[in-house]
Amino acid sequence: MKNSVGPSDPREPELPSPATTGAGNRTSGRSGTVVQTGSLHGGVTVSAPSAPVTAMRILPADIAFFTGRRAELERLVQALPGRAGTGGVVGISAIDGVGTTALAVHAAHQLAPLFPDRQLFVRLHGHTPGQRPVEPAEVLATLLLAVGVDARQIPREMEARAELWRDRMADKQALVVLDDAAGSEQVRPLLPGTAETLVLITSRRRLSALPGVFPVILDVLSSAEAAQLFIRLAGRPDLSPGDAAVTELVELYGRLPLAISLMAGQLRHRPARTAADLVADLGAAGDRCASARTEHAFALCYRTLPTEQRRLFRRLGLHPGADIDAHAGAARHRLDGLYGHHLIEEPVRGRYRLHDLIGRHARARSGEDPPADRDAALDRLLDYYLYTAQAADRHLARRTPTGVPEASTTPPAWVPDLPTREAAAAWMRTERLNLHAAAEHAAGHDRPGHTIAIPAAMDGFLRAHGHWDQARSLHHTALEAARDTGDRRAEAETLNSMGELLLASATHAKAQARHEQALRIARDIALPVEQARALEGIGRCRLQHGQDGKGAARLREALAIYRRIASPRALRVEEVLQNSDLRPP
Repeated sequence: MKNSVGPSDPREPELPSPATTGAGNRTSGRSGTVVQTGSLHGGVTVSAPSAPVTAMRILPADIAFFTGRRAELERLVQALPGRAGTGGVVGISAIDGVGTTALAVHAAHQLAPLFPDRQLFVRLHGHTPGQRPVEPAEVLATLLLAVGVDARQIPREMEARAELWRDRMADKQALVVLDDAAGSEQVRPLLPGTAETLVLITSRRRLSALPGVFPVILDVLSSAEAAQLFIRLAGRPDLSPGDAAVTELVELYGRLPLAISLMAGQLRHRPARTAADLVADLGAAGDRCASARTEHAFALCYRTLPTEQRRLFRRLGLHPGADIDAHAGAARHRLDGLYGHHLIEEPVRGRYRLHDLIGRHARARSGEDPPADRDAALDRLLDYYLYTAQAADRHLARRTPTGVPEASTTPPAWVPDLPTREAAAAWMRTERLNLHAAAEHAAGHDRPGHTIAIPAAMDGFLRAHGHWDQARSLHHTALEAARDTGDRRAEAETLNSMGELLLASATHAKAQARHEQALRIARDIALPVEQARALEGIGRCRLQHGQDGKGAARLREALAIYRRIASPRALRVEEVLQNSDLRPP
């Protein structure tokens, strides 16, 4: 047991003239050296104060060095029926590293003026190593929040969510990018089904099972496009598309944009080297298939890094989430060093991620470190997420959970400043999927303290913002950890949280059962706060079943305990009794 706690290609096809001009996309991040190699950050970024807010125009930053793909862009435009604001479903598929995400994002920016009402981007994590594909119900909750639905009005069942999503998108000239789909089944419930909405879907699988999908199949770059991309990224005036060494190099690396960007970075940062030198290096490594050559490109870039950046690259391979900020990763200047070598992307300012292929290489490299070093690095990462999540929760929660450990009194080396409730909610929103991944990773690596405490710190935010499916999944993971380790305090707290979640989703019988389990444990170990929570939950469930007398009796028991321990929850129980015409004692 580890613990107890830029300019587009001038030859692009002409797009249809927009009927109206949108206000433009709110994007951030650096696209100057990002090439069309794939995956961007996950989730729709939505402001979430107490009142619902509609997210109108949210796309990742466009690709400044986007090169080629003229035929594919023309084919994508063919999917439009011919007038502004009319949509359809386009499935963009290819093998990994070819650039489906980059094409979708670039096309979305080009087409955005035709769809002025909304432009949304969601990453589905269909093929992200170490990440579970996002469930359609969870995506629908995120999309509904993005279009202004109050979290309390989001239905529990996926079919009802899909129906509400279609209703909210009716008659909207909107563009939706669904990135990295696992397959047709994941995205089918997410389709708005309206003639005015264009949906761009990227996947490594053909999406032929989707009704009416317009397929765009990506191959590797052409020889000319590959050479042009290499020259633009290398930034070397001595190179030209006709250079024999450039042509040979891009062919040796299979004309894959990802490998080409890494090799171009070698020339940009090492002016003494030439394209012929890179060809010779690959020749010395032996005759290999294209995938092995791509691995060679990763290895070559890795070897040229300073010692400190190589260590950071290996540490990033241990990160269980989809992206990372400078606080969780390291000082920003260290991450910028990896960014300059094309080993990480910054799709949104201050958020970094590894391409899936590079991420696999980083995970393999992390095995070079001694197990004790890897364990220490993982502990620091989990401590960071737990410490900051608990700091954010203190702004957001109505109560302080008592059955889980608080974070260490010594803060991590780098932590974000969360001075207000709004800042805390924004951090939780951004890190929600990373926190989930961290809790699951902790569960699989014998860290029960983090497995229990991270979900507890997220509970208030997840419930308030409609992510009930995610909260339910995390509580189940925490409950297993609590029972496996015999942590009865944490078990009682988690059972009560599960009961409150079930009650909020109108699953009264199951909610009452969870609270009754919590009550037995809380009485056994004399835990008054959890006794009161359990009694309150049981009382509320009985009121919902029309058992006013039994419900009031339980609520009065809870109220007496809350008053004795001076809990602010006493006021809420008094209001329930008064609103139900049941006088409090």
